[in-house]
Amino acid sequence: MQRQETLQFWDDYHTDRQEQEWISKPSDDVLQMIFEQCTVLQDKNGIPTSHTQALKILEIGCGTSSLVRDVKTFFEHKFQYQQHCRKVHACGTDVSAVCIDHLRKRDTDFLLKENGLLEYKVLNVVDGTPSRQNWDLILDKGCLDTFLFRSRHRGPNSDHNNLIRQILDNIHRWLTPRTGQYMFISPRAKVKAVRDYRGFSLVHRLELPASARSTLEGTKNSKEDHVHPGYLHVCYRNDDYESGKSETFREQTNRDLSHDDAKCPGCGKTFLQLRRGEAVEGRGTAFWKRYWQGHCRHCKGDTTATT
Repeated sequence: MQRQETLQFWDDYHTDRQEQEWISKPSDDVLQMIFEQCTVLQDKNGIPTSHTQALKILEIGCGTSSLVRDVKTFFEHKFQYQQHCRKVHACGTDVSAVCIDHLRKRDTDFLLKENGLLEYKVLNVVDGTPSRQNWDLILDKGCLDTFLFRSRHRGPNSDHNNLIRQILDNIHRWLTPRTGQYMFISPRAKVKAVRDYRGFSLVHRLELPASARSTLEGTKNSKEDHVHPGYLHVCYRNDDYESGKSETFREQTNRDLSHDDAKCPGCGKTFLQLRRGEAVEGRGTAFWKRYWQGHCRHCKGDTTATT
């Protein structure tokens, strides 16, 4: 559970800062990257789908960013270009009521025009529940990072503390089975808790273009402003994981390698099937890690093909 003083901090923070983009600006390059990684938009052969059912996108910890609004607009423009009639139902959420009130006022005209397909709502990502379940895509730009920052200051054994565990389990529960994806933007190249989390069958990252990264102000140790690195981490829901029943995180020795029953999101082949039963020790962990990740990244759904 989040403490009341933490919740008050964010209300105070957004009272003093009305507009701010953390980590990355929602440029066309970033929006295109998100669009291309959204596998629910393609069939198993990589061909764009033409479903009329609305695509459901949830952003957690949205702050005063325009990301969720811009993703919705960008996706729908893409659908129109592809001559699809698919709509996007997008919901930006934050723990701060002050923040949500600001967003509703800022985007009043947009909200009226969208007629309920864009919403801003208060949501405590630790203890709360969104107004609906089965989101196709959950976006995060800085939300998980704030909890990771706090856990870092609670000792060396808090990589996977209870708050992080609870947040990841919530994300897993809120995602649509089979096709749900969690994408988060972070300055961190590696996030151990996400990498180790059994609720994701596959995690890979892409580096953000330099033009899309936000600028950090100079510190007392450096007078010059600088642009920090940024990454888009793409996580695929593992339907075999059950919160409260399955082991939440992989063991230390297995952290760098997928478990045998991990499934490729494209063809459904397991890691063990891809190796054809071959022991990992034969060619080594590094080889099989590269082989498996390459297969999953490029697989178009052919159940007989390998990379």
